[in-house]
Amino acid sequence: MSAALLTGTPLTGRVAVVSGASSGMGAVTAERLAELGATVVVLARRKERLDSLVKNIEAAGGTPLARAVDVTDRDAVQTAADQVAERFGKARWSATSPPGTSSPTPTS
Repeated sequence: MSAALLTGTPLTGRVAVVSGASSGMGAVTAERLAELGATVVVLARRKERLDSLVKNIEAAGGTPLARAVDVTDRDAVQTAADQVAERFGKARWSATSPPGTSSPTPTS
């Protein structure tokens, strides 16, 4: 594995979905994916914090979309997934950040 840091925008044209994005590792992950060029969909229960994150990502030139979603609600998650697919097409990256953990998972 290379120790080189990613630079530039290698994720341009890709869609990343980050749950638990309202704070901590989820927010940092969303911001970094946006820096790397991904369109970032941020999910969390706390909409007011998502709004702040969206403003930060937009100010840095990124393309975010926020959805207030409780990931324990299967119907709410499906609705969010449908909205993402309708607006952006297939998501290529997902990161789940429940409190205290982070587990990025490529989807293809």
